[in-house]
Amino acid sequence: MRVCNLGSGSRGNATYIESESAKVLVDCGLSANQVEIRLKLIGVNPQEIDAIFITHEHSDHINGLKQFVKKFGTKIFMHYLNVEAVLEKQEVDYNKIICFKLEEFLFKDIIVTPFELSHDSVYCVGYSFNFCGQRVSIATDTGYMPSKAIEVMMYSDVVFIESNHNELLLLKNESYTAYLKKRILSNKGHLSNLDCADVIFKLAQGGTSQFVLSHISDKNNTQDVAFSDVKERLSSLGIEEGKDVFIDVAYQDKVGTMFEIRNKDSLVENY
Repeated sequence: MRVCNLGSGSRGNATYIESESAKVLVDCGLSANQVEIRLKLIGVNPQEIDAIFITHEHSDHINGLKQFVKKFGTKIFMHYLNVEAVLEKQEVDYNKIICFKLEEFLFKDIIVTPFELSHDSVYCVGYSFNFCGQRVSIATDTGYMPSKAIEVMMYSDVVFIESNHNELLLLKNESYTAYLKKRILSNKGHLSNLDCADVIFKLAQGGTSQFVLSHISDKNNTQDVAFSDVKERLSSLGIEEGKDVFIDVAYQDKVGTMFEIRNKDSLVENY
């Protein structure tokens, strides 16, 4: 199983996941052109994408959806509560949409388990993808991490997890209104660096060691700040980065690390 983030942040999100017989995207929030370019950078033909799994209807997660599906005829999976909201923003071919409820299902050789997140959207889900015991989970855009989400992600080989903001930087940001700050900090907003670390700590108890800090704000955070905050918090909890867990970061403007889960014993390599 292989997984690679193509872009992550408020200006567009997309992640590539590959099993033995399936090639899929989670979200298509970059422009369709950028998704094509970045897929080709990792050696993937965009025509080979079998499906796009949508987390929610916000534009940074569906911005390139219409054009990509129009060009390549790709299937779209989304929770049934999101269909109307997505179609209001992206006039995709309704016949390409496959709706699901909050229960696991099989797509080709991947067991897909969607789980509910807490965000100020019509409905927001994260995903866990399981291929022959190899598991990748993605959870961004949530004000807090529900216990059910942690339960589903437990024992993953790689977890992409939101580390959106440093609370002090957010509070000191004079360009953000009090209302916007309150929204981000609410349980329907975004996960902070420290909250992210607390979730990583819980997941590490189940054996997950590889994490990718995602959806990092370019206004109230940086990759370095997110990494440092998470590392320090984990250290205070008795978890050593580089030994007990490994922390990578996703970027808005470039392709991230390609992770390969090579066998059922959860050997994760990156390149």
